[in-house]
Amino acid sequence: MQNYNDLRPEVKTALSMMVDQLSKVTTTLQMLELRLQFQERKMQGVSTFIQDNDLSFAPRYAENAVLYHLNRSINDANLSQAQKNE
Repeated sequence: MQNYNDLRPEVKTALSMMVDQLSKVTTTLQMLELRLQFQERKMQGVSTFIQDNDLSFAPRYAENAVLYHLNRSINDANLSQAQKNE
């Protein structure tokens, strides 16, 4: 195995350039990771907002629909009973 100092100058230059490029790739990936984390936090906030605000109305709508159908069933049953009694 050769020592770094024993390498030809053009090989040293090529290795130095490769290390420099890898350093830039590392920095770029770190920045990308930070941006992704930021966007994930923002999307979590949007998701929480939707769950807390928009979806909070859904149970009331569902409850009203159940009550409507229940009342309709009771009214239909009462009407049937009244018709039988006539």
